[in-house]
Amino acid sequence: MFDRCIACERLGQDCVPNLLALTFPEIMEWWKKRQALLGWTNQTLYEKSGIPVGTINRIKCGEDDCKYSTMRRIIHALMGGNTAEFPCQKKLDQEFSYYESIEKQNSELVLRNKELETKLASIDDLHRNDIRVIKAEYQEEIAFLKDQLRAWQRINVQENENLKRK
Repeated sequence: MFDRCIACERLGQDCVPNLLALTFPEIMEWWKKRQALLGWTNQTLYEKSGIPVGTINRIKCGEDDCKYSTMRRIIHALMGGNTAEFPCQKKLDQEFSYYESIEKQNSELVLRNKELETKLASIDDLHRNDIRVIKAEYQEEIAFLKDQLRAWQRINVQENENLKRK
């Protein structure tokens, strides 16, 4: 953890890669310590970053899965700067735009997967219903054939008795 980055009066562009290389729990720890050092409330952080207070509260409580673009704005606000001060920002924006598009594609694939699972379940239900119908038809046919066999046996027994009598 970069403890010196918590108390730094003016974090610069060289600090961004270091901060963004931290794990999410480390960033959260830095965020809480830095915000406490600055004496900012979540309302102040909202005013500096533009991220709604509700979103800030959910992220801090671990209830919200946040995007990089959200964290970047919070980190830049806590650093005391804005995104225009960082020359590498265009490249970062492109990279994270790409990652966000991948997240969107993943979400779409998850939805598509759920749709396909629903269709598969529907098809499975249709097949099971078909099997029940076919089974019922076979049972009817077996019952019919058993009746036929019994009738044939009765006729055969009667013919045998008639032949014995003659």
